Amino acid sequence: MGRLWRILIHCFILTGVCCSQQIQWLPCQFTDEDVRVNHEGLTETQLIHKNAMLQFGQRGDSPVEPNAITFLVTGSKVDIQRYVEGVEAEQLECELRRYSTQGIHVHWPSQEAREYNHWFSVSLKHNQGLFTVLGFLRHPSDQSPPGKQDYLRWAPITDGEILTTSVAMIIKTQTPLVKTSLRSEPKLHCQFSVDHRGANTSVEWHWQRRGERTTLFSHTGRSRQGSGVSMKALAGGDASYTLPFTKMSSEGTYSCSVQVNPLFGNVDVNLHIEEPPRVSLNVAPAITLQEGH
Repeated sequence: MGRLWRILIHCFILTGVCCSQQIQWLPCQFTDEDVRVNHEGLTETQLIHKNAMLQFGQRGDSPVEPNAITFLVTGSKVDIQRYVEGVEAEQLECELRRYSTQGIHVHWPSQEAREYNHWFSVSLKHNQGLFTVLGFLRHPSDQSPPGKQDYLRWAPITDGEILTTSVAMIIKTQTPLVKTSLRSEPKLHCQFSVDHRGANTSVEWHWQRRGERTTLFSHTGRSRQGSGVSMKALAGGDASYTLPFTKMSSEGTYSCSVQVNPLFGNVDVNLHIEEPPRVSLNVAPAITLQEGH
């Protein structure tokens, strides 16, 4: 019997049965927006929270939860499942939102000639702070999107509706929280991927503390400002930033932003300095001790 179990275990290892399976669906919160202009001409936004499912599969698949809004993610060159491998669905916090292009309409290379794009963002956060993933979902439609203030004329999305989408772009950080010591050189992780080659990509790093915002690195086309990011790594989608010699004033929020028109997204890295105290004792050549003191 022992030999038989060893054979079975060996077969499981070879076939990958013992390996963790990819997540096939995720319960999410869809935060919808009802945007209106009041009688004073001011824009008012009401957030509406709805139950949704992020489901991975093929066009025409039945929804896992028929009563929820289903965002059916079909295959593309950007596989969002690969960015959350090794974790259970219960460890992920998922939020979906509409994404406004502010009237910028760009023909996405993977879309059909007569298609129009409606965009959504999906945020996946590990509940223990191991990573943050931001993805952009493209929902093709035969209905042309509205103008610059598209958020005023969004088509309603009802419970039970199925939106077939594909992932167009992803940004991820594996270091949403960094704790480091003084005079260190921590690496702030940021990677991105786009579903087509030759994308005109802009990458920037900003540092924000006490209301002040400073640009640390900027790369657009052939133009580059600042340092800290390897250009060779950047060509492969690795935009990680190495911080030079930390000081107490280095604490703050570091933001990695990626733009491929009409999409713009960013992930934040919070840096904390933790330095153990150093104690020294200076005494005179002679010490007088009095009992009780």
